[in-house]
Amino acid sequence: SEVDTLVSQQVSELGLNWQSLLLCANDPATTDMIKAQAKQGSLVGVSGTPTMFANGRQLGRGQLVPVLQEARRRLLESRKL
Repeated sequence: SEVDTLVSQQVSELGLNWQSLLLCANDPATTDMIKAQAKQGSLVGVSGTPTMFANGRQLGRGQLVPVLQEARRRLLESRKL
């Protein structure tokens, strides 16, 4: 299909092997791994992507850079105690 051709070209431009990518994508083990990760995410409250965690705590949604900067600041402060 036209989509396959376009994606194949882009994959090749990235230096990846299209056939290897197809084999991986169509491997039942890949599907099993994705399902296991989705289940694990669901158990900890992940409802979409991106979902970020820092030190086992789920970060709030919104702009990721300010949230990560604040999490880093708090972590550094807690280490000073």
